[in-house]
Amino acid sequence: MASTSVSEALADMEPSTTPLEPEPATLREDELFLDDPQKEEKRKERRKSILLLVLLITCAVSFTMCAVFIPMIILWTRPPVSGLTPSFVIFTDPHIDAKYADGTATTCTDSFICCRNGTGDAGYWGSGNAEHQYNCDIPDRTMYAAVDNAGDRWDAHDIRGLVNITHVLFLGDAQAHTEDYEQTRELVVERMKTAFKLITDRFPSLPAIPILGNHDTTPYNQMGWGPEWSWLYDGAFGIWNATLLGYNLTAEDQATLRYAGYYTIQPFKAVKWAREPLTSLRFICLNSQLWEIKNQLNRNATTKALLEDPAGQFAWLRSQLARAKQEGVKVHLLQHIPMGFLPSTSTPGSGAAQMHPQYMAAERDALLAYPDVVTAIFTGHVHSGFFRLLLSRDGDLTSTALVPQFSNPAISTWRGMNPAVHSYTYTPADMQVTDIFRWQLPLAKANAAAKAGDKSLHWEMAFSYADLLNVPSLNASSLTSYVDNLFTVPVDQWGDSAKTDPMGSLLKLTFANDAPQTMANSTSQAVRQAFACSLTVMGSEQAFAGCRLRPRSAMHMNGVEMEICDNSVDVTTGPEW
Repeated sequence: MASTSVSEALADMEPSTTPLEPEPATLREDELFLDDPQKEEKRKERRKSILLLVLLITCAVSFTMCAVFIPMIILWTRPPVSGLTPSFVIFTDPHIDAKYADGTATTCTDSFICCRNGTGDAGYWGSGNAEHQYNCDIPDRTMYAAVDNAGDRWDAHDIRGLVNITHVLFLGDAQAHTEDYEQTRELVVERMKTAFKLITDRFPSLPAIPILGNHDTTPYNQMGWGPEWSWLYDGAFGIWNATLLGYNLTAEDQATLRYAGYYTIQPFKAVKWAREPLTSLRFICLNSQLWEIKNQLNRNATTKALLEDPAGQFAWLRSQLARAKQEGVKVHLLQHIPMGFLPSTSTPGSGAAQMHPQYMAAERDALLAYPDVVTAIFTGHVHSGFFRLLLSRDGDLTSTALVPQFSNPAISTWRGMNPAVHSYTYTPADMQVTDIFRWQLPLAKANAAAKAGDKSLHWEMAFSYADLLNVPSLNASSLTSYVDNLFTVPVDQWGDSAKTDPMGSLLKLTFANDAPQTMANSTSQAVRQAFACSLTVMGSEQAFAGCRLRPRSAMHMNGVEMEICDNSVDVTTGPEW
């Protein structure tokens, strides 16, 4: 790799923006998204007077037009929604395939990716169903539908400027699962532009915060840093800068973004309608691909040993956490690759790491050094939605739960997935997640409707996490209670029903947008125990491999163990996401 350092990269950058200072305010949480309340009242009265005058003139000219305008004016003059709950939406892993064509073959032998050639059952929105897990991605219209579905919900609460969705996040992987020879640099950057523009066009007045994924490069999974990677990082900056610079991206963050793809941003300091404490929310946006298992560029070129700190990102992360603590801000951490081990549903008791365990441990150590700064971690990559808990002692439920990590489902249909998006609610007072709503597109139903001529949106709200898990919130404390319950219920009483036992809830949450045979493969006791163990292990191979399931009460009383889960860890292979 090039010897250019982060500090040298910073020195080369010219400041192009000055951070804005937050305005002092003492508004209630239900007023966080309004300008001054007295000004809002005056504007409301002024609007009513203008609209009444328009109504009188319209009715005098035409009775028909009067009948049309009356409902519209009632809608626009309705009183503000009180106690509005702030929320945000995460889009990830669309894997847009420009060559996708409905009516083509869903299986193929001449390519890694199908649904491009021949004649077959490739659907209008994507391909994959209850019986088949096809290697097919999606056309851009499916991502547009996902974004538009979320936009419709935003519009419903934004008719009079009362914001419900406060921001949107894009966690990477715009490019399809194509062969390496198809992935030119120009195509990678163009696909990133397509995906991000779909989001910003639909949410033009909201902060949109993006990061890179393992397919946002070529060859995929391989990502370095420094001047020779300027095609990628300058390309990303060129796509994102108009949005990010408008939301307080500093010169220092421009430099790290253009050097190695990581940066911080505190967007609400630059948003007119935002007030404290929302203006104190900071995003630390990592380039986790630098730590990914399949990336060969995080190794010494001669010895092939893992580098201690690729691109200086760990040192930078620690400095950003220290700075956030000193300034009293809360952080949401964004990274494409999740920490932890993904349990196998085909090999009972085994699991695959997506990130090198050495790097997971280093990230854990950085987060543990500043336990009150990061309130949630958001990831993509594995195409499924689930959570894990960062504990003060890895895998030990008697230790303190510090931060939840939330993985998000993919918009892509790759290997039988229904396209899905997560919408989050949160409390601005402490930046804790309170609930997640899974929206998904049932492919069989949507494709059948499209074939019959109905190409309208058919997205459905599948469930609420808090409701499914029967917890009051999704903060670390509530999720610890859920995991306690899971570990307390005897293994032989675990079932499949999401509402009758905690394991059933976990399985539905994890496989809600997956093919049913994956759920069927998860019925073995060993696989289920591996899933339970994976909830609380986010760094240590030893903690996962030696995970033991036991009731929390037994932990406190006499340490009686039950049902040893002899897990194995694979740090070299795993599914291609």
